[in-house]
Amino acid sequence: MKFFFPHIRLCAVLFITAFLSGCFESGDYVMMPTPNLYLQSPANPFATVPPGLRNCRADILYVTDRRPQGSFAAGAKYGYHRSRHMAYGIAEVQFGEGLSWNKLVRASRSSTRSQRITLRVTRTAETGRFPETPATMMVRDGEIVESPKNVAARKEADERFGAFLTGQLARSSSKEVLLYIHGFDTAFEEPLQTVAELWHFMGRAALPIGYAWPSSKQGIAGYAYDRESGEFTVYHLKQLLRLLGSCPEVACINIVTHSRGGDIVADALRELTIQMNASGEDPHALLKINTVLMAAPDFDVEVSSQRITTERVWQVADRSVVYVSSKDRELRKASWVFNSTSRFGELTPAGLEVDELALLKKTSRIQIIDAHSSVTDEDTHEYFKTNPAVSSDVILVLRDHRDPGMEHGRPLINHKDTFWEIHEHYPGNLAEQASSK
Repeated sequence: MKFFFPHIRLCAVLFITAFLSGCFESGDYVMMPTPNLYLQSPANPFATVPPGLRNCRADILYVTDRRPQGSFAAGAKYGYHRSRHMAYGIAEVQFGEGLSWNKLVRASRSSTRSQRITLRVTRTAETGRFPETPATMMVRDGEIVESPKNVAARKEADERFGAFLTGQLARSSSKEVLLYIHGFDTAFEEPLQTVAELWHFMGRAALPIGYAWPSSKQGIAGYAYDRESGEFTVYHLKQLLRLLGSCPEVACINIVTHSRGGDIVADALRELTIQMNASGEDPHALLKINTVLMAAPDFDVEVSSQRITTERVWQVADRSVVYVSSKDRELRKASWVFNSTSRFGELTPAGLEVDELALLKKTSRIQIIDAHSSVTDEDTHEYFKTNPAVSSDVILVLRDHRDPGMEHGRPLINHKDTFWEIHEHYPGNLAEQASSK
């Protein structure tokens, strides 16, 4: 009987991973509920949207290292297979069917809507590709080096992307980049739809970019495939972050990650930090990252402490904001599967060392936001967009760059001077709160 026990355990793990629901629900993608921020104030956040953007679509810059599945009338389609080439282009995301701008605005400021507003990717247009990685190598003077032909091709591709990015920034009033990296079990379209609705509710000022890494392989081994695809994509994401930071027209970059996307970004920033520090470069100045926002990050707390904290990765960005919830069922499943002490996205103060708690008390550069009081059973893993209280804080962070505290216009509850807590009706009426101070 002993012979069968390891196999029983393996089968159990595979069975559970098959039922990890991941980050993408099949079927229609319905626009996120209106954030409390817009229900509690008479101010119209869409009044300042430039006339050229007052429509029911979003042109999303996409970057992907998924292999194309072929060409269609509506453009390129990408599956879950990995590609050694990083590609980029524009995808059109449509809000609803037959909606006018005024009706979309009305729905975006209402707690109830007269109709479901779905988001669909209606067109994709691939603009360019980078040389494949790893690069073509050659032996010179006994050393293995990148071939001159590949160096020239890479330089030309970088310049083409830079010109493309500069052109896209012309439609951004803030010159800020909003970059979204998705999580496990996610089709190509989902990060484009998610960044489209975030961009919309943020007032359509930034340049939205959806980063689609190879994910959503079906079957019992899907989670394992996605984990290794996350490792595969790190090099390409580093390449993208360097290019975004090197563009003179980019004012700053705000990165939003969900679930496994948090692990990918953490690894990419860690490697960039090590590389840049070793070469005497300043990663904070070169990458121009204002905020790294991790929603329900799906990686081990002990691993993150070893790999992220020891390399001081938090110094790359002006601030790192992490949303956690002890009600997150998907992270609870992941903890069981990987025999993890805790996933980062379900962290509590008890899960931190004394010196780590002391550090949090002294800085606003690292903000851990506990959403368990506002999260319901319906929005446990994607609460950063499905919960109106949490999405309100996300907007205050990304659009307004506010720090926690009543005095900064983010009236979070301070929990033991370390974690900040979102209450159910957050943020409340900010105007009334400010007048009562």
